[in-house]
Amino acid sequence: MEKIKINKLPGQTWNRLGMNDVSVDDFPFEDGLKAQIREDGMPWEEKKEALDETREAGFSSMETALGENFTNLLNEAKSARVISFEARPGEQKTYRTEFSFEGGARCARQEFLALPGSQLTIFQYYDGEGKVLGGRAGIQTLIRAQAGANVKLVQIFTALGETECLNDVGAALEEGAALEVDQIFLGGKSTVSGTMVNLTGRKASFASNVAYDLEAGENLDLNLVARHVGKKTEAQMDVKGVLRKGSKKLLRATVDFISGCSGSVGQEAEEVLLMDEEVVNQTIPLILCGEEDVEGAHGASIGRINEEHLFYMKSRGISEEQIYEMLASARIETVLGRIGDEETSERVRKHGKYVLR
Repeated sequence: MEKIKINKLPGQTWNRLGMNDVSVDDFPFEDGLKAQIREDGMPWEEKKEALDETREAGFSSMETALGENFTNLLNEAKSARVISFEARPGEQKTYRTEFSFEGGARCARQEFLALPGSQLTIFQYYDGEGKVLGGRAGIQTLIRAQAGANVKLVQIFTALGETECLNDVGAALEEGAALEVDQIFLGGKSTVSGTMVNLTGRKASFASNVAYDLEAGENLDLNLVARHVGKKTEAQMDVKGVLRKGSKKLLRATVDFISGCSGSVGQEAEEVLLMDEEVVNQTIPLILCGEEDVEGAHGASIGRINEEHLFYMKSRGISEEQIYEMLASARIETVLGRIGDEETSERVRKHGKYVLR
């Protein structure tokens, strides 16, 4: 079967490193991904057609992290599901979607339009319920935040089993708009996730908070791109993770300063806790600079616990295994604390690995 490349790094590095992109099988999606949707806590009935404002908002031309090859797979799907949502000016809206996996090759696209001055909160749950599933699930989430809108996207991935999960996020932020994307990845043999945000408007801002915990044989491919176009835009991308024996993670994190985005600030930070030596941890922190008057920074902390800290905690009667598990849980708790939602916290508790307080 032929392969296609997705989740590409905006600026290419040496091909021999094998980190510029990820290759997946080029086979089509056959069915729509089943989803239960709630609007502000009440069941939401699927609309047959997109809202007029959404159709005019330019979603069809929006760039995403997984890229054109993935979008083409969705467009060619026999029963593609495209569902559109909105928050009107000054309105506060909350949508929750629970995606269910049943094997096969299933896909869905959700489009969100936040009109000027609105507040939109989006929760998306991907839960395999511990079943040993197979096949492929593809989800694309498109967000357009107009002037002064505030959007928060929360994605939780748990117990995906053998399913290949492809998660694609694309967003465009106008003047003064703000987007926060919080993601937690717990389990899944093969997960490819990308987030691309175009900060087109003056003083637009983007914050990404990612946490993951990978077990043996699990693979996570991440791609985060903040493209600064407007003046005085801000982006902060934080990734915290845990790698256990036999797991693999590849992170591409890009701050792209486009000519004309003077006064903009972009930062990347990563913390990786290595629970065992037999793991593969790959990271590409990339800053592309086409403008002089900008600030870009990146930093990483990767490895095991400092021996002095380990000795101190052991002297307090805590075993080494307990110490590592406490620190692993802390990475998940950090993102959950930012989310601040009891239903989401309960879903993570249900996963069985964490005791969160």
